[in-house]
Amino acid sequence: MLEKAALLAQVARCRVLDLVEDDAADLGAQHVRVALLVEDPLLLAVPDASPLAGRADIAPEDLAELPWIAVEGGSEAWRDDFVASCLAVGFRPDIRLEAPDPLAAVGLVASGLGMALVQRSMLPGRTAGVTTRPLPWLGQSVRLWAAWHRIDLRPVVTSFRETVLRAGADHGRPAGADPAGPGLP
Repeated sequence: MLEKAALLAQVARCRVLDLVEDDAADLGAQHVRVALLVEDPLLLAVPDASPLAGRADIAPEDLAELPWIAVEGGSEAWRDDFVASCLAVGFRPDIRLEAPDPLAAVGLVASGLGMALVQRSMLPGRTAGVTTRPLPWLGQSVRLWAAWHRIDLRPVVTSFRETVLRAGADHGRPAGADPAGPGLP
């Protein structure tokens, strides 16, 4: 089991569900319910001046040897995971910069410093200096989950949970996702 300070550090990094699933923290996982709220697809963000900005279809080989901005993920192996996902579809990214979050990456892309994969919700409208392109062959997304204690009799918690789950359904929860949410294994 993790000590309290280590657990709080992981919570700050949004890794609480990972810890519960791995039994690293005893939070009563048998009493936790989870539901997928949104599966937010990753888009390729490129500077407007990039030759890729004018192309409707982009193949994996088009992305090789171009400057990349890697967006830090939630796990310690985020960079390795990013490179592995690129290799799996057929190219090796030339990572020139690392951004601590998607919005920082978008700013770096707008400055013409490279391209990045950013979830669609981070680019709600037209961002000056940035063009986005879908990469259907990539098949990656960022998932937003809700988690709650299975037995909670407080009406305000129930109301909040129902509101959040409805919002998830309205904003792209995958078809067939269980709004009540399964328990953790």
